[in-house]
Amino acid sequence: MTKTMRLIMIAAVVVLAVGFFGLLATGNSDTVENTIERTPLEPGAVTETGYYEDLAGDWIQQRASLENGLRYFYDKTGVQPFVIILPNGQTSSSKQLTEFAQEAYGELFSDEGHFLLVFCDQNDGTYVCAYALGTQARTVMDPQAIGVLEQNLEKNYLDYSLSEEQIFSNTFAETANQIMQVHSAPSGRIGYVIAILVAGVVICVIVIISNKKKKQALEEQQRKQILDAIDQPLEKFSDKEVEELASKYESADK
Repeated sequence: MTKTMRLIMIAAVVVLAVGFFGLLATGNSDTVENTIERTPLEPGAVTETGYYEDLAGDWIQQRASLENGLRYFYDKTGVQPFVIILPNGQTSSSKQLTEFAQEAYGELFSDEGHFLLVFCDQNDGTYVCAYALGTQARTVMDPQAIGVLEQNLEKNYLDYSLSEEQIFSNTFAETANQIMQVHSAPSGRIGYVIAILVAGVVICVIVIISNKKKKQALEEQQRKQILDAIDQPLEKFSDKEVEELASKYESADK
């Protein structure tokens, strides 16, 4: 195998490896990525209110730190978020929390452009939460967008380097960036990976066929040289050369 062919074969192996591990990464990814193009609510769709209510009494110490991320979410989406933090352990029932959120929405807001998050820490490293949102807010905060927010909330809740304010602030800011930017669908990425794998296979096949043809051409050239030599008159050769030709002829017939 020539140096060029070896390089091509190495490149093919690299392409196949990249495609294989890319396919594994795509299949194993648990990240919720946005594939929907969303339009922010029009100005005036929301009657701006406050941004949180700390019923626990001790979660929020730095108001600005919390509201920075929530205001950013509002600016990006046109949907105003509102967070209610219940006393730790007040309820572990998602159903009760959802009913509470729906009732609170009607009491707190007069528009359909708010997104209400009700949160309750369980004092054991876990939490429960529920949502209520207006009909206009649903055009932005669809199920996929809520899935992105849930994932960010869990990630930030488990990051013990963050303050309580940063948990919610970062969650809403990150969610705003993700849901307002469209990413390629997973099926599209899988298509690219498959294309890479196919390219790698094609390169390997080309190398194998090329090597086979070169080997056949070399064998044919050697055979022709032997036959040409045999056709020469013996008087043109010395005794030693005649013996060598005879030996080659015998080898060719075997």
